[in-house]
Parts: sequence; structure tokens; C-alpha cells
Amino acid sequence: MAIGFRRRQDKSEIVDVSSWELDEEFPYYPQGKKPKQFLICPNPAPHGFLIGGHKYLFKKPIGWKAQQIWSEVLAYEFGRVLDIQVPPAFVAQDGPNGSAGVLVEFFFGYQNQGPPSRFVHAAEILQGRRGSFSEKIGSIRENLTACRSMGVANWREWWTGTLTFDALIGNTDRHSENWGFLVFQGGPEGRSANILAPVFDNGTSLGWQTSEEKLPLSKLNLARFVHNGVHHCGWFDGDENGQHIALVRRLAETPYVSRQKLQSMIQLSDDQISEVTDWATAFDMHLKFSTLRAEFVNLQVTARRDGLKQALENVKWIK
Repeated sequence: MAIGFRRRQDKSEIVDVSSWELDEEFPYYPQGKKPKQFLICPNPAPHGFLIGGHKYLFKKPIGWKAQQIWSEVLAYEFGRVLDIQVPPAFVAQDGPNGSAGVLVEFFFGYQNQGPPSRFVHAAEILQGRRGSFSEKIGSIRENLTACRSMGVANWREWWTGTLTFDALIGNTDRHSENWGFLVFQGGPEGRSANILAPVFDNGTSLGWQTSEEKLPLSKLNLARFVHNGVHHCGWFDGDENGQHIALVRRLAETPYVSRQKLQSMIQLSDDQISEVTDWATAFDMHLKFSTLRAEFVNLQVTARRDGLKQALENVKWIK
């Protein structure tokens, strides 16, 4: 078994993690905080989309952050549609009437995977190149340069897909601790091989911070909301956080872009968007994904897609 898309979770299959074992090595993350727990899936797995004996991260944000549960789950489902590798994420709860959460599959440490792998945050690589420590460092240009210099396979496709994905879902948190590399030891002649990890930690997206009481947004407020969406990074080091659509256009004007990947992603259809949100509204739990929020997600993703199409109309593609 390896990272990949799993069978889709049915509305009747909300995962109950109340009897799952805590991972003995790292039961909580960060240390002492219970909103994030490392759990081991029972073997055999209780549902066909889970992997028995594998590690999962159970997040249960509360209060005003609670909608991040649905942002993670929907990001995975949109990743499936857009062919973006996102760690599988499922609706879960701690007991039949317990806290709602999202269960995220660990994207390394699979049994029978082949050469063992470890995850390295991008921050570690960037700090090593700079020779200094700075939390959450890295501009888009620096990220691209680092991947190219490391000889990472398919880095153009990964960054084109990830920047466009973040623009479509309005993700604001792709800093250097929210992307990284999988390092596989024991490759040909004992050498290590680096690949880019799946696009993880997508909770700060899809308007999660907008409360139910503020919905629906007026057309003007929706347009402002989409326009004001910014990436965590700028294009160059020292730049202000880049506006999502503007950053994708900037990438499109460079030799670092995968034109094919970008153009395929902006073909996301209205029906594909609404199919995902309609699926989410069917889950019957106390933190329900409402039809009002589904319409909000439909409108914002559609607006971002259309904004990307318009921004790319007159791009001078580099051959």
C-alpha cells in the first residue's frame, strides 16, 4: 500500500475512533495538545477506505475553527477531481456522540512499501541553503529553485498543481512547514531519492473562517472575499503575501510552469464542484456541512476558477 486515492467514504460510514489505539511514540501533536492525536487504525480496518495497522492524524478543531474539518475533507475530494495528491481525509468522531473531527491518513510509513522513507519539512531544506534559521521561510521563487537544484522529479507539475489548487480552494497556509519532501533510502546503488510529498494541511481554505451567521454573502462581499485571498508566500523573498490568482499568473509567465497541468485544472466544471459539496451535505453529524455552506463553497470555487481563466487569457507562454 502507498499514498493514493481511496474508496470514497459513504454518508453511513462516519469513522468512530473512540476505540482506536494511540500511537505510543507520538500520541499527541503538538506535545500535550489533545486537538490533534496520532492514532493507529484497527486491523482489519473497519471501513474499506482505511488501512488496517496504519497511522492516522485525528484533528478535532473546536469553536470558530470547527469548519476546518470540512475544509480538509473537501480539499481531499477536490484533489481527487483535479488529480492533485492530497492525503486522504475522512469525516470522523470520537464516539457516537463525541467530538467531530477529520481523520487524515499518514502519507509515509506504509507497510510493504519498499525502500523506507522519511518526511523532511521544506523549512529544513531552505534553512540549510540559507545557513540561518527563520520559521516559515521561503518565497515561491526560492521554493522552485530549491526543488530544481535537488533534482526532484516532476517539480514543475507539482508546483503548478499546488499553486493552482491553493488558488482554487483559497488556501492561505502553504508556508515552508506545510510542504516538504519524502526521502527514500536504499535506492539504486544505495543512493537516496527525493520526491515532493502530497499536498497536506489544507484546513485554512474554502472560507472556513466565515461563520454560518454571515451566510449567504452578497455578490459584492463574495467578490471581495475571493479577491482578498492571499497565499502565505510572495514571489520573491521579502514580497508581501501574493494574491492567489496573481501568483498563478506570475508562474505561468515563467519557464517553471507546466502549461498542461495548469490548463487541465482550470477546466474544473460547475457540476464537478457541486457534486463534491452535495456529497458532503449528506453526512448526518452534529457539525453538519449545511446546504448554505455548500452554496458558499460552490460560489467561491467557481469565482476563483473563472478569475484564473480570465487572468490567463493573454499570458505569453514560454516555449
